Parts: sequence; C-alpha cells; structure tokens
Amino acid sequence: MKRPTLPSRGLPRTACVAIVAAAGFAARSNGSDPLSAWRDALDGIAASRDRRHLLESIVHPDAKVEEAFRTTVLVTGDGRTVAGIVASENGDAVRLKTADGKIVTVPTASIEERSSGPSAMPADLAAKLTRREMRDLVEWLAGLTRKP
Repeated sequence: MKRPTLPSRGLPRTACVAIVAAAGFAARSNGSDPLSAWRDALDGIAASRDRRHLLESIVHPDAKVEEAFRTTVLVTGDGRTVAGIVASENGDAVRLKTADGKIVTVPTASIEERSSGPSAMPADLAAKLTRREMRDLVEWLAGLTRKP
C-alpha cells in the first residue's frame, strides 16, 4: 500500500507544526514533503480512528486526549519541571519524549508532583486553517492506516 503524500498544493506551515507538536517530535523537513519526517510516527493513526474522530481531535484537542498523545508534567524535588509524552515507565523511572523529540529520564524517587497537561495539539489550529486546508489535513491523516 502506498503511503499518503501531501496534496500538490501542500499544507500550510501552521498545520505541519501542529502535527509535529501533537506527535511530540522536533520539526524537520526534507523540503519536498514537509511531513515526511513525522510520517513514521503518525503511520497507523487512522487504523482505529475515522475522519470524524480525526477532525474532532483537531478542532477540540483537549476534549478527549488519547493516552498516546497526552502530555504529562513532572515536577522534581529540586524544582525542575519536565513535560512530554510518556515514552516508557517502570518502578525506577519515567521516560518522557519532550516537544523537541528528546527523551528525558526522571527517576521515580525524585518526582514530587505528576499531572496531565493539555493536548500537544494547538487549541487554535482550526481557526488558522481554511476549510480546504482542514480537509487536506484530515484526508492526509485518514490515509495513515497502517505502519509501513
């Protein structure tokens, strides 16, 4: 199965940045397809989500944040705050993937406070896209039905 590519007119930078933020990866681009660097992280997103769900997640990102996209905020005993998506966790440490794509390991014993933050998807993304751009974005995401 051929993996989806962006429409020839492309998506606006706003949409690209929002997808990157939601996926928790640093912005990278190969020039011709600005989302190619993140496609692997997003592949499969539509396997269990229909277009309506994808659209609702963009328009109302904090309404139902799935665990895989939930931001976790940790505050350590020394006052350090780390936010990201949980990459892995065990009795000894929590590993968070930060917005810049780095993995930060925080020892469980040093965590003083743990909370869920808002969705990484910008709340105002829908207001920044035209109807055509929104359709293109949802259609592109809907084509990501399985891992390569």
